[in-house]
Amino acid sequence: MEKKKSLLERYQIPISHLDFAYIKQCENGREMEKILQILQSGEEGFYPDLNKCAEEKLRQLKPNSRLFRVEEKLLGRDALSSDELKPIYVWNQDIKNKDHKLQKLAVEIDSNVMKDMSLPPVRRSGKIGAKKEEKETKDPPTRIKSTDYSKWDKYDADEEVLRMELAEERIQESVERKNRLNANRYKPPPTVSEIQKEIDNEKEKLANLADIEKEKLSDEYRLRGNEYFRAKEFDNALVEYTRSIQIYPEKAIAAYNNRSLTYFKLKKFYESMKDSEACLALEPKNIKARIRLAEAHYAYGRKKESYDLYLKVLEVDDENAVALKAIVELRQQYEDLPPPKATRLQIQDESSKAKSKPIDETPKTKVEKIEKKDETENTKEKKVSKKADKTKPKKIKYDLAELIKPNRIVKNKLITAAENLCKMHAPGDGKEKAKSTNREESKKSPDLILPMNVIKDDCKSKILIEEL
Repeated sequence: MEKKKSLLERYQIPISHLDFAYIKQCENGREMEKILQILQSGEEGFYPDLNKCAEEKLRQLKPNSRLFRVEEKLLGRDALSSDELKPIYVWNQDIKNKDHKLQKLAVEIDSNVMKDMSLPPVRRSGKIGAKKEEKETKDPPTRIKSTDYSKWDKYDADEEVLRMELAEERIQESVERKNRLNANRYKPPPTVSEIQKEIDNEKEKLANLADIEKEKLSDEYRLRGNEYFRAKEFDNALVEYTRSIQIYPEKAIAAYNNRSLTYFKLKKFYESMKDSEACLALEPKNIKARIRLAEAHYAYGRKKESYDLYLKVLEVDDENAVALKAIVELRQQYEDLPPPKATRLQIQDESSKAKSKPIDETPKTKVEKIEKKDETENTKEKKVSKKADKTKPKKIKYDLAELIKPNRIVKNKLITAAENLCKMHAPGDGKEKAKSTNREESKKSPDLILPMNVIKDDCKSKILIEEL
């Protein structure tokens, strides 16, 4: 017999790798798992320190390794807290109460039926078995031998042709019968209008049912619709959800939600919006209905309206991933949209408020009182005007000519040039007069004059130039 291979041979790891130095330098998580398995098996001996070092290294390289998994016992009722046990207990009690009520109703119905019937019920056999199809035993056709001349004399060709035609007709009839059965079996799903007619016919039957029976029947149709939805048969699912809603619309929150999603899959976005709104009318804080309403608005083309609806989802659940992602995408498309936690300030104009105040019309009998009020108001206005005059600052009168005065005055040279020309042309003492005029000009004050000391008469023959 062949010896069983050890883990060291099976994994093909040299014994020199079972060392502190190699384990500290190793960077391959898969190899470290094999080394740890060898050390834990004890085939090469027990080394607690080396085993601990290998575990620490593997925890660094591969913290989610299957070697660190520990088998634990299944949690019992004692391990759960009271907050976790309470919803389970409430659900269990509700189911028991519903079953008890349904059993009572069944007993009452049976007793009423037995009272109405004068005869006992028909006895039936307890044997349940499927009907077996009777197979026709066909005898194999006997062929006439070529040497049997007596039988060939009895053979009638016309009779054989008729027999073959009858056999073909039978086969054709069987095929047609099978086609009819298949057509009845695979009928197209009924439309919503046909279902509505059926439900209208069944309203009398539903009126006699109790609320618990209606709720149970509605849930059955809804669960059937869920099966169709998982199989991606959306038309059939739509039919079942519609039946569920029509039977018990007061508690059809889940059915409205599911039908809204089915309409969305069929790209009937308007109908999907209507169903989501109907669901929110029954349960305003339903997150699924709010999300589907926002998605239907977005798909319908109302993107800015969907932004407000996604914000309403965040009012119920602040960390909803679908709503947060959609808000980010919409803000990238439309930059004018406000941030999620923005608050709007209402601006009110005080002048509009004062104008919008209605004026009360008083009757003629109160004329004297109104005149007295007017007199008191006039006296108050006079006092207020006097006080306002005292508090108001006095108006200062500004001379605008001072603002135009220049910082420097330049003498007009054209006049002096014209005078000099006249003197040059005049006979007699032209040179003496020119010298005297030059002296007089030297004796005059300099041309730089402050603006406050300028005399208006002196400015008549001067050109005013503002010094920059």
